[in-house]
Amino acid sequence: MIVTLDRFILKQLLTGVFVSLSFFVLLLHVIELFANIGRYLSLEIPAAAVLRVQLLYLPKSISLALPLSVLFGVSYTLGIMYSRNELISVFAGGMSLRRFVAPVLVAGALLSVLGFLFEEGVVIESYRRKNTLQRELLQAHRDFSNPDVAVLGDANRVVYIADFYNADRRTLSGLLVVVRNRAGELEERIDAASAQWTGEYWEFSEAKRYLRAGDDGRRFEREEHERYSDPRFDTPPRVFARVTRNVGEMPLDEAHDWVESLREAGLPYRRQASELYERYAFATTPFLMALFATGVGSRLRKNVLLGSLLTSVSLGVVYYVARMVLNLLAVSGSVEPLWGAWAPVLVFLGLGVLMFRHART
Repeated sequence: MIVTLDRFILKQLLTGVFVSLSFFVLLLHVIELFANIGRYLSLEIPAAAVLRVQLLYLPKSISLALPLSVLFGVSYTLGIMYSRNELISVFAGGMSLRRFVAPVLVAGALLSVLGFLFEEGVVIESYRRKNTLQRELLQAHRDFSNPDVAVLGDANRVVYIADFYNADRRTLSGLLVVVRNRAGELEERIDAASAQWTGEYWEFSEAKRYLRAGDDGRRFEREEHERYSDPRFDTPPRVFARVTRNVGEMPLDEAHDWVESLREAGLPYRRQASELYERYAFATTPFLMALFATGVGSRLRKNVLLGSLLTSVSLGVVYYVARMVLNLLAVSGSVEPLWGAWAPVLVFLGLGVLMFRHART
């Protein structure tokens, strides 16, 4: 009896999730297409190329649509059963609401795990390929060159200040390098007209070195070199480039390395860190949506189906808005990126548990 009921609930739930997922995926593709259709037409992009972009966008659209699909699927499944009074016999038979919706919550948790694995195994690569292809079709090439660069290297002991970084040639122009000791005191200074990346370290041209000298360390000796290089100056060129890399296109290990390299170089990293932590937090959204929907429907007395859908959607909107606001605060530095990503999850998880504990049976 219980196994049969669990199967019935899961069948209804998965049907609702599939229908909702199909609708939201279609909606996202229509939005994506119409956002660029004018440029596609003006550049006379072939229909086959546009179709390929849409196909590469399919995994990403599924990932984005899954949480709302779970919300609608759970709300519809429980709402229709409440509205038809089908749960009267279930509760009258001694089954509690917690036991009744256990398959729903388990399914929500499994969808969260599967969604995370799908994101990391399929979505990241397909989304990167989609963006690359779309940029090529729309002739939107990115320039990684960067003016007025200031970078920290070697555990903050080396400071690079350059007038310009040329990404194509991997060169720095108008370069000043300051080397500090562990106490933070000036140890060496290098002024160079330019620097070229050799593949392992920087080679300076027309360099003037100022080295601390004397027993008291208050004097500096000057050396001039037509060419000068030292393995100490091995901060990679990507650190000097304009920050245009998208964390959403990187595997997790690469994203962690990128955020850490930005942090160590003294470059702005909060936006990238927030996007990284958001990838973990977003994976919990299907479970939270399932928890919201199970707690809402049981509290309504009239128009259960419509009320359940509207209330669940309202909570979902509030949750997404809260995530967006806290993400902006994390980027601005008002809160730490980790808290900006996880605070909405913890708050709404507590709210969902509270609603569920006081649900009507």
